Amino acid sequence: MKNKWFSKARVLAALVCAALHGQAYAVELACPSLDFPTFLRAFSASEELQRQFTAPTVRAMTLQPAQTDLVGPQTRPIDRAQLTFPVIVPVSAAPDEGLETTFLKHDRVSLVDKRVGNSDIKVYTFTRQACWVLSGVADWSITEANFHPSLKPGMNPADSFCYQKAMAYGTLIDVHPALMVEFYAAMLDNFVCAAASGNPDASNAAASLSLSGMAPQLPTPQVEALFKAAAAASVDGVLMLSLFYCDGNNIASSGPCLDPARAEQVLLDAAPKGWPEIASHLGYSFEKGELVTHDVARALACYQLAIEGGSDSARMRLERLRKQRADLPAASFCY
Repeated sequence: MKNKWFSKARVLAALVCAALHGQAYAVELACPSLDFPTFLRAFSASEELQRQFTAPTVRAMTLQPAQTDLVGPQTRPIDRAQLTFPVIVPVSAAPDEGLETTFLKHDRVSLVDKRVGNSDIKVYTFTRQACWVLSGVADWSITEANFHPSLKPGMNPADSFCYQKAMAYGTLIDVHPALMVEFYAAMLDNFVCAAASGNPDASNAAASLSLSGMAPQLPTPQVEALFKAAAAASVDGVLMLSLFYCDGNNIASSGPCLDPARAEQVLLDAAPKGWPEIASHLGYSFEKGELVTHDVARALACYQLAIEGGSDSARMRLERLRKQRADLPAASFCY
């Protein structure tokens, strides 16, 4: 009885001593499992397990300002005590598309966590010792805490921040190609965010990236709306909207124009705005007859109009056409 009482007294004394020194009384927890999926579910569900099975020193990567309007990865060792626990939210037993596990070696695992979104990716590295331990954390999120880009002209601060984030993720593709798919998706998400106010640059970038095959494909009505917003204020938007009516929401289209009337009408509607490249493109359309109208005389008139505005493409097209049809007079109008 005396020995049992003495043992309890020693435990109480240890607790009091730890409290006086501002320390928590640590209880060694058993390794949940050497099977990584089983370990991960237990680890992610318990803050106590996360604290115990995190290495004393962790390699932590965060994005830091690199150059003007850019960010770059910066890795440094930090003490476990500097981490904010829990470091990862619970992982369910069911397969989750937002989690990707890669065994780098038999004793090293990389876990990509994109459950919050492609603009907030975390990559965790676990190393197997006596048990699995968290040895590295990479945070690929771009936030106002680590990114202070200049305001893009013509955009409000919120839309400008999204636009600059999209551009920054584009530069990170070369920095970390293993996350290329996720970074392209993050670019698209942020271009769509930036296009919320109808900005033509952001709208055209979002719709074009959706059709590039590099990012997820947006629904057809959304792509059309984005190109229409871009066409209201930019040459590129007009040309892309016209092309969209020919090819549809199809990155691999190679057949005849699906809707030549609408594709041509987009060019005709934009021609009065005085953009030389639109006149040049309209002239080429008339010359080749690939849409509705096939009228070489009107093509000449469009080329001449575009040249007056300084279009080099129209000058080359006119010179080529004059060699073929030197005696053909130009029509009195382009559109």
